[in-house]
Amino acid sequence: MAADALDAYTADQANRRDALLICDTTEMADALNQRIHRKRVDSNADFVTAARGQQIAVGDLIISRRNDPTIAFHHSTPNFESLPSVRNGNRWRR
Repeated sequence: MAADALDAYTADQANRRDALLICDTTEMADALNQRIHRKRVDSNADFVTAARGQQIAVGDLIISRRNDPTIAFHHSTPNFESLPSVRNGNRWRR
């Protein structure tokens, strides 16, 4: 079932549709995230390490899971003063 879900996710992404994989365990989420990462990111790419040891590289999609107003992020809009802080559910592309 996980392979089918991953195939559907990959097809949606290829068709430029938003997609979300929902897992019943942290271990399954980590395993699927690693498979997506390996498919999308060059194995020689520079990366940073996330909370549970995941490697995040350019091209990865990240969803915030904990509010932290102290995290600085790149302001890509002219009205950056009005942007909120990092919140649960924010999506980021590294």
